[in-house]
Amino acid sequence: MLGSLNRKSCLEEALDAVFNGPISECTSVGISIKNKLLLAKNRDRTYNPTIKIVREIIDGTEVIYMYDIDTDYSEGMNEHGIGIVNTTLQGKEDEKELKITTKHKKLSADGHKIRKALSLKSVDKIVDVLDLYKRGLGGHTTVAHNGGYTCIEKIKMGKPKISEFTKKDVIVRTNHGLAYPDQGYQHGEDRDSSISRAFYATKEAKNAKDPDDLLSRMRTHHGIAGYLEPYRTNYKVWTSSQIMLNLTDLEMTFVVDENTKFLGIENRLPIGYKPKLKLKLHKLDTEYKVSSIDEVEAIPHV
Repeated sequence: MLGSLNRKSCLEEALDAVFNGPISECTSVGISIKNKLLLAKNRDRTYNPTIKIVREIIDGTEVIYMYDIDTDYSEGMNEHGIGIVNTTLQGKEDEKELKITTKHKKLSADGHKIRKALSLKSVDKIVDVLDLYKRGLGGHTTVAHNGGYTCIEKIKMGKPKISEFTKKDVIVRTNHGLAYPDQGYQHGEDRDSSISRAFYATKEAKNAKDPDDLLSRMRTHHGIAGYLEPYRTNYKVWTSSQIMLNLTDLEMTFVVDENTKFLGIENRLPIGYKPKLKLKLHKLDTEYKVSSIDEVEAIPHV
């Protein structure tokens, strides 16, 4: 009897699986520049990830997404001009991930949820998936679509807060709660980092001249400590890649840090199929020089 009192309920275990998986402390930006609807993100990790880009058709919808081999996590866009990214509100869980991923892989259900959502055309159905499917996707999720942006802030206990924004709005999310201000990072350098990254990302996004300039500005150094920058260096968590989804032109840009192992492109599309979604690949070195990655390095069609 005493042993049973210490066991978690099935609901608690399910919630832990949803909200306590591998964490991505990141900075995301949604903005329209020169009539291009954009959704961009600096992806921060506690380990050296192994990444590939996947092209495929899911339930009749063409999608393209970043795929993390270590965690099964994904983010990307579909042929309907819908893109999805997420930033965490789980705070210290990222430090646990560092210990976990240096020993063995820990898969997250979040990637599957995002891929499921990307297979859909209806924003309402996408929101339902991200809210309810396998207990939903925790943290800040930004969905970019033709009408603007839909933001979902979901925490472990409590109803998700869903907010709608127009194409004229600038949407920036890091790792502290907005609708739930007591969630996410609350103290010390972690809180300072989240607030600082949101401030500088907003400033740089508003000054971006074109879509490519947005990613460049999200790598800007401001003469402050590395952990306070939107593109993070010199900290326990570092920026391993950037993704930009141009939902107007149906084009994804992916920038991979030289310390990230990039496997290329896995093309799961039918043989002879002409993709609707375009892709630009770049690599970033330690001096912040960007060079194109030739698609001949791609994984062969299998």
